[in-house]
Amino acid sequence: MNRRFLLSLFLALRVATATVSAQNIRWTGGDGNWTTIGNWDLGVEPTDAHNLASINNNAVITIDAVTNATLENADNSGMDSGTILLLGTLTVDNAFATSE
Repeated sequence: MNRRFLLSLFLALRVATATVSAQNIRWTGGDGNWTTIGNWDLGVEPTDAHNLASINNNAVITIDAVTNATLENADNSGMDSGTILLLGTLTVDNAFATSE
């Protein structure tokens, strides 16, 4: 294949993937473990493709010592006084907003 075509294809794919935004995910369960998918409204454990949009029910979400959790963004301005108990790691790729 032509090098110019391959370069154009690569750049087009790179731009297309860069414009995809992360999907909002909400904790809907009570107190529980981050990895319990039934506590998330999308039925999946959050990844770097998700924005943590809210924690309902004043829940305490535990990220245990063996869990390496990842998010695209986390903004607790829309959260209902939830807590993340961090015993493992939480990586937020973009913005992480907290309140005092």
